[in-house]
Amino acid sequence: NIRLMILVSNQVITWVAYEILRQPNTAARAKAIGRAIQLAQALFDRKNFNGLKEVTAGLALSSIQRLKKSWAAVKPKTKQMYTELTDKCDNMQSLRILAQSSAPPLVPYLGVYLTDLVFIEDGNPNTFEEDGMTLINFRKMSIMGEVLMEISSFQHDPYSFFKFDDLYNYLLYLETHTDTDLYNMSVVAEPRKK
Repeated sequence: NIRLMILVSNQVITWVAYEILRQPNTAARAKAIGRAIQLAQALFDRKNFNGLKEVTAGLALSSIQRLKKSWAAVKPKTKQMYTELTDKCDNMQSLRILAQSSAPPLVPYLGVYLTDLVFIEDGNPNTFEEDGMTLINFRKMSIMGEVLMEISSFQHDPYSFFKFDDLYNYLLYLETHTDTDLYNMSVVAEPRKK
């Protein structure tokens, strides 16, 4: 499930950028940027912090950030909303606090917990020697269990949404676009100054 979630996260990040870059002109790209920011706000309001991070990461890609004309055409109020959202999720600690201070249902940013698990795994041996015996490091296992229990605690209260089959199928089969492809689209949309 973790690998699938990482794959989906990458698809969402590049989908956000692609939807902006496929627009035919500056005004349409500005509108698409605004819609992505509104989506990020809706995800924040619904406590889907993983989705929030995905959308803001898509907006932060260099292929999107370099679109100076498009960003200039985004409404100031919408740009302010974007700044406030990115401030709320700009580091692991703020994302951890968001999850821990919110009541379920919620979707935490998975990267926080994956980072914790990697540090626990890499920083602690599985076994240790004591009195000539090899013992299992139960402390390490206990710490990992605490992290997994915290993740599990977010799954107790489900969201209540209606399923829209067309939207579901569209999102289920999102393409992943390469950074190179997105950057090339960006240069076509707003050519480099010579």
